[in-house]
Amino acid sequence: MNFSDNEADDTSSVDSTSNTDNTSRSETPTNSRVKKRRRGKKKTTKQVKPPYKFNCSAKEDHGQPLFGCQFNHHIAEGEPQIFAVVGSNRVSIYECPESGGFKFLQCYADPDVSCIVFLYIYSHEQYNVPTLRLCRTNIFDI
Repeated sequence: MNFSDNEADDTSSVDSTSNTDNTSRSETPTNSRVKKRRRGKKKTTKQVKPPYKFNCSAKEDHGQPLFGCQFNHHIAEGEPQIFAVVGSNRVSIYECPESGGFKFLQCYADPDVSCIVFLYIYSHEQYNVPTLRLCRTNIFDI
């Protein structure tokens, strides 16, 4: 059988284009061995209401980090809450009035600026008088 030149061209062109017309995939190669993860239900966390309400904030004028805040738990019932804040070379004492916020009461500062107050505790001695005990350290440059 003798084919003309046109018939041979048609046969070869059909073979070369048969794969490209049926595919709709992108040209990005994919790895068929990778397993795809199933999407499960997303876990929702319950909103837990904190046992406190934000009231206000303040910044002390010395600009140094604060090491802690402790409330005096030795006060009598009905008296306003009192707390102390330590940082740098001093201790500041504040009161929490019923109206909200807090009020500055006293500040005890060490005249030595290299001294750092880092620990304190409320206690009471005879006659139920509250006291504030401090631990401090001096920093020496060598």
